[in-house]
Amino acid sequence: MIDWSDCPHLSTFLYKQELYFDIPSELKRIRPGDWRNAVWLCYNGKVHYMDDVMTVHEQFTKGSYTEKNFANGIYYNYEARMKQRQENFDIMDRVTEYRYHDAFQNSINRMWGDYFWDAGKYKEALKMDGYYKNKPLRKKIIMPLVALVPGFDRLYRVIIRKKDAV
Repeated sequence: MIDWSDCPHLSTFLYKQELYFDIPSELKRIRPGDWRNAVWLCYNGKVHYMDDVMTVHEQFTKGSYTEKNFANGIYYNYEARMKQRQENFDIMDRVTEYRYHDAFQNSINRMWGDYFWDAGKYKEALKMDGYYKNKPLRKKIIMPLVALVPGFDRLYRVIIRKKDAV
């Protein structure tokens, strides 16, 4: 649950209702959502996850969460989103009494590493603790070349485009 990108929809959880309503005030600073609630529920008790399709999540419909976020530009400002996520991780870390500190830190480091890599800041990405070590072998070979050999990133992109075109 701690890894932001792997959080299932909350409608697939079974939990005691009072856990949902007993969210601490500090945690309410995090925008309501599946991630915040799932981590809180898992921290406080037994949660059972059912791997079945149970809901449909519509995006970008009028008045929806995603439509509002695109309207205010948050999805276009990746760095602002990352800073908000960092703050959310810090709050959740405190509320869970640092029980999952290493997992929170690894997750946010991976996200910052992806941000730096996508922004072309390859050396900064490789400096993020844990970012590089969890990559598959092929990426472990290519990533230092992209980061350290001038021009290799352009050559690699050409190779990938030709491979994808075949």
